[in-house]
Amino acid sequence: AMREALSLRLKNNVELRYFESCEVQLLYRRELVFDVVERRVYIAVGRFALWLIRDDMARAVRGGELKYQWIEKFVEDTGSRRRLLIVMKPEKPGDAPERLVVITERRNRLLERIATCFLTDTMVRLSMVAEFPQEKEKLQDTEAWLPEYTQAGSVDPFKGFERELIEDISFFVRKEFALVPSASSSAVKVFTAPASVLGGSGSQERPVELTLHHYRPVPILELARHSREHIRWVALEYKQGLVTSCQSYVLKNQAYNKKMNLSNDVASWMCWEILLKEKEHTTSVVLLRRQYAPPLLDVSQDFAVMLKCPTSLFENGQCTEEDLMHEAHIVANSMGPQVQDQSLYPNLVQAKLDALLYDEDGYAWIKSRLRMQPEGTLNIFMYGWYFVRGIVSTLVSDNMLPHQLLNDVNAKTTTFRESGEVHLDPLNIALRILAKPPDTKEKKGASELEETDDSKTVHAWQSRVARYLTFCVDGGLLGARLTLADILHSVRLGITQGVAKLEECLVFMLHMRPVDLQVPYTLQPLRAQLLALGLLGPAPEGFTIEVSFTDRVMHLILESGYIQGLLPAGNPETLSVDYVHLLDHLLRSKSSSSNLKACICRQIIAAKDVDRGTILVPGLLEVMKSNGLFLSTYACAALVNLSQAQDAVKSSLMKHDVASVVLQQLRSNDGDLMLYALMLLVHLTKLQNHRKTLQEAGLVPLLYDVLCDTYGVLQYKRRLITELCSVLGQMCNDAETRMALCDKSKCVECLLILYETSERGSAVGLDGGSAADPAGGEDAFGLLTLSAAKVEAKVLFALKQLVANTDDLKELNFKDIVGKRVIKHIIGDLQRPENLVNQDWAVHAVMLLLILSVNRNNAKLMQQEGWQKASYVLHSTPDSSGETMVQRVYQLDHRVNGGTAARTSPRDEAKAAHTPQMTGRVVME
Repeated sequence: AMREALSLRLKNNVELRYFESCEVQLLYRRELVFDVVERRVYIAVGRFALWLIRDDMARAVRGGELKYQWIEKFVEDTGSRRRLLIVMKPEKPGDAPERLVVITERRNRLLERIATCFLTDTMVRLSMVAEFPQEKEKLQDTEAWLPEYTQAGSVDPFKGFERELIEDISFFVRKEFALVPSASSSAVKVFTAPASVLGGSGSQERPVELTLHHYRPVPILELARHSREHIRWVALEYKQGLVTSCQSYVLKNQAYNKKMNLSNDVASWMCWEILLKEKEHTTSVVLLRRQYAPPLLDVSQDFAVMLKCPTSLFENGQCTEEDLMHEAHIVANSMGPQVQDQSLYPNLVQAKLDALLYDEDGYAWIKSRLRMQPEGTLNIFMYGWYFVRGIVSTLVSDNMLPHQLLNDVNAKTTTFRESGEVHLDPLNIALRILAKPPDTKEKKGASELEETDDSKTVHAWQSRVARYLTFCVDGGLLGARLTLADILHSVRLGITQGVAKLEECLVFMLHMRPVDLQVPYTLQPLRAQLLALGLLGPAPEGFTIEVSFTDRVMHLILESGYIQGLLPAGNPETLSVDYVHLLDHLLRSKSSSSNLKACICRQIIAAKDVDRGTILVPGLLEVMKSNGLFLSTYACAALVNLSQAQDAVKSSLMKHDVASVVLQQLRSNDGDLMLYALMLLVHLTKLQNHRKTLQEAGLVPLLYDVLCDTYGVLQYKRRLITELCSVLGQMCNDAETRMALCDKSKCVECLLILYETSERGSAVGLDGGSAADPAGGEDAFGLLTLSAAKVEAKVLFALKQLVANTDDLKELNFKDIVGKRVIKHIIGDLQRPENLVNQDWAVHAVMLLLILSVNRNNAKLMQQEGWQKASYVLHSTPDSSGETMVQRVYQLDHRVNGGTAARTSPRDEAKAAHTPQMTGRVVME
C-alpha cells in the first residue's frame, strides 16, 4: 500500500519494488565548482530506475530519476555500516547528481533489491547477462568531498567472543567456532568448534555444530494464513524436522525470555526453546521472533539458533545439558540489528494506524510503546472512546460495573472537542459515523467497475473498524476494568435492560460476513446471521462455505459457551446438531486461526455427548492432514473422544480413509501425536472389518517398527508404549496378524523386556537386584505403582494375545519362553493384596497365566512359585471376586494343583483372547 502511494507521486505511476527513508548527500557539478546538498528522502527502487522522493512524499526531487543505464557503480563503505556511494556515468542528464551517498540502516537489503532490478533492466535492454557493478572501499579515504561521518557506537563482543553477521543481524559466538563455507544460502550460517568449547575432550572427530537460520520478514497480518501466529508453531515445525526416530525424546519445550537488547532495538522479541536428545546427538534450539520491526512496525521476522553436540559428551560427564543450552542462550541473547537505534517512519506508521491496518495486538503494542493511536480525519480514537462509553453506561445502569468507571470514562470523553457528542449510541458510531473510510466521496456517473472497487474498499474498512472497536472494548482503552468477558457475562445472564443493545454491539464486533467484499454487511441477531450464511447446516457437496470474522470475538464466544447457549440441544451436556455444523464449518474455514481451531477441538474433547458426531469427522481429518503438529494432535484427541463407543463415527472415519492419516502420524516420530493416534487405533481395532482395512494399509509392520524403536526408552515413552501394546493385542485377535507377529521373534522379546523393566519403573528391584531376577526372593515383589500397573497390564495383554489359540510346536515354544520369564514375577505380585486394586492388571495377569498353563512345564513352574498363596489372596480379595474372575482362578487351581495341564479347546482359548479392552476419555494435558 505504501509503495502504491509513492508510485502515485511519480509520473506515469511507476511501479515500485522497494522503498526506504534515508539521508542522501548529493554532489552536483556547477561549472567549476562542486555543490554538496544534504537532505532526507525516500529512495524507491523501480523496475528501470531509482527514484528520490521528497520526505513529505509530495513528488520526486529535482533530478530524482536515476535510470540504471546511467549508473556506473555502487560502492559499499567499509568504514561504516550505513553508507553507500552511487557513481553516475557522464551521459546522465544535467539535473542529476554526479555522485550521491546514501546513508541507510538497511544497506544490505537495499543493495539486494537494487541488484535484482538493475540486472533485470540490463537483460531487457541489452539481451545479455551482466555483472552487478558493486565494489567495497573506505569512502573517507577516496571521496574528499564527503563531510565527516560519525558512526553510532556498538557494544563490543564479550571476552573470548567475536561478532558475526547473518544478513543485517549481528550476534556473538566464541572464537573457537569456525565458519563452514557454503554457497547454498546467505540466510543460513554453520559454524563448528571442538568439543572443548563445552568442556569436552577437544576431539575434532565429532565437533560441536552451531547453525543459524534467518527468515525473510513477513507481514504480521499474513502470519495467521500460514498458521504461524505464535513462535511456538514454528518451534513445533523444527521439532518435527529434528525428531528422526521414536528413540528421540524432548527434554525441554518451553517459552524463553531473551535477556539482552544490545542495539537498542524497538521491536518486540518472543522466543521458544527446545532440548532434544537422540542416541548420537543432543540438540538445543532457540527460536526467536522479532515482531513489530522498524520502520513500519508491521512485519515479523523469525530466526533459529541450533547447537548440536555428541550425546557421548553427557554420558562421559564431560559437560551437562545446561552447558549446551547456556551456549545457545548466549548466541540468542546477543542477536539484534547490526545498526544501532533503528529509526521509525512515524508519518507512515500514523497513516497505517489511521487506515486501521494493524491487528489488536499491534494497536496495543504501538499504544504502549510509542503512545500513538488512530486519528485521521474521522477522529477514530475519539469515537472509540465514545463506543466504549456507550457500553460502559449500559453495564453501569444495570449494576454490572461500578459507577466510578463511568465517571472516569466521562472525564476522558469530555476532553475531546466534540464533547456534545458524548452520548452517541455505540451502534450509531459503528454503522454511521465510521461506516466509510476517510476521503471516500460519492462519485457521480462512476462506472460499474469503480462502484465495485469502492464497495469492496468500504466493506473491508468496516471489517477493520469492527476489529479496532474490539480492541477498544477488550482492554485496549480501560485495561482489565472492561473486557469482552464482562459484556458476555452480562448478555448470558440476560437480566439487564440493555441486553439487546449489548448483543448488537457484540454481533457487530464479531462482524461475520461472506469473504466476497462486494456483498454488504447486514447486522442481525447472531442466530439469524449464522442461518443466513448457511453455517447451521451442511455445505453443498464439494463446496466450503467461507466467511470472515473477528477471530478474537469468535474465540471468546465459543469458549464461553455463548453460541452453544443460542443453539441448545435437548440435553444441556450435549452439543446440538446446529452447533456441530457450525464447528465443522469453522474447522474448515481459512479465516479460523490455529488458536480458534484448538478451541473447537477442546470443546469436542470436553463434550460428554455429541449429536451426530459423524458431521465433524471430515473437518477434523482435514485439520489432521493439512495443519501442523499442534492442531493435528488436538484434532486426533478430539476424534478419540468422538469415536468412543460410537460405531457410526468409527465407520465414518474408515470411510474417509483415516487409515492413511493415522499411519502418517505414526511415522511422524512426535511422541504426543503418536500417542493420540494409537489411542484412536485402540477404538478402531475393536471391529474385525476395521482391523482388516488397517492391516491392508500396512499397520502391523509399522506397529512392529515402533515397538522395536521404543522398548528401550520406556521411562520417556510410558504412555505411548501402553497404548501401543493395546493396539498390538487387539490386532492379534486375527490369526493372520498373530502369525505375522510371531514370525518376528523380536516382537515377543521386546514385550518381555518391557515387562521386566516396567515392574517398578526401572530395571532395579527393591533389594538392589534386577527386576528380571530380583534378589531377596518373595519380598522383592513390591507394591505396583499406578503407572507401572498400566504398562504391565497392556504388556501382559499383548503377550497373552500373541501366544493364545495355537497348537503348533513353534507357539508352544513361545509359551514356554514367556512362562519362564514372567510366571515368577506375576505370581509374586499377585500374592500382595495391595496390587489387586489395579483390576485391569489383575485380570490380564490371571488370563495370561491361564493361557500359559496349557503348557505342562508352565503349570509345574506356577506350582513351584507359590500359586496356592496367590490363589488364596485372589479368592479373599473383594476387588477380584467377580464371577468371571473367580471362574478363571478356579480353572487355574485345577490345572496347577491337580498336577496335570489339560489342554483347553481352541474355542476356550479364543474366548480368553478376545477380551475387550478398557478405554477411557482423553484429557488434553
